Amino acid sequence: MRSNSLGVFGYLLLVLGLASGGWAIVAAASDRVSGGVIAGILAVILLVAAGVILVGMSRRLQHDPLEPMMTEEGIELYEHDWQEDDK
Repeated sequence: MRSNSLGVFGYLLLVLGLASGGWAIVAAASDRVSGGVIAGILAVILLVAAGVILVGMSRRLQHDPLEPMMTEEGIELYEHDWQEDDK
């Protein structure tokens, strides 16, 4: 099985976007409003990028983007294991 490094990157962007959104709320509530605006813009950019990556991959792969992709060898092994269980 191959790993989906792009899916992991998408989830990383999602986590960073959520953290940046929290930072924006805290900074906007304090006296550093410009820091809150910058963090808010960064949060929007990160969340949109994560959404594009994750939704695009899930539509293309038809499963969760973090789930590893199956290779031909992995598919054969899976089918072999299940055929033995059915007998």
